[in-house]
This record gives sequence, structure tokens and C-alpha cells, in this order.
Amino acid sequence: MKAAREAKIPVVAVDRNAPDAPADTFIATDSVSAARTLGEYVGKVTGGKGNVAIIQGQVGTTPEQDRDKGFSEALAKFPELKVVAKQPSNVDAG
Repeated sequence: MKAAREAKIPVVAVDRNAPDAPADTFIATDSVSAARTLGEYVGKVTGGKGNVAIIQGQVGTTPEQDRDKGFSEALAKFPELKVVAKQPSNVDAG
């Protein structure tokens, strides 16, 4: 953020904003609702049966927790859909 500000480059943060160096613009989504909609779609296209593997965002962050909550709520309506793996993505934030 400091280097971007010094270079007069505007920064947009999506879903997370650094508390000690906030972006110029912040865009937030309703991650619970979006993930619930996705889970309902997965249930629909699979006929409510099968195995599901989940690739998570940065584990422990608020967006990841909210997405997990919404997706889990939706999948609860489809007891024959089984989550067989949850794997954090290997995102290089550097």
C-alpha cells in the first residue's frame, strides 16, 4: 500500500481491507449468501448425490469462514452429497 500510494496508484480491496493500510476503495460481497447460492446450484446440477471437494481460500479469514458457512448450509439440504475433501488453495499473496 505504501509503495502504491507513493506512486499514486489507486488500490481497490475486495472482501478484505488491511486495517493498518486501507485501500482507496473497498468492495465487499455477501460471502454467506453467494456461497449458499453456489451450494444450492451444486445440489441441483448433481441431483443432490455425489462427492464434493472444496478448495478453500485463505483459511481463517472472514471471507473464507463466511463462504464455508453458506456452502455448508446449502449442502445440508442434500444429505447424499458428501464433502470428501477440504483443501486450502496455494495462493501466493506476495
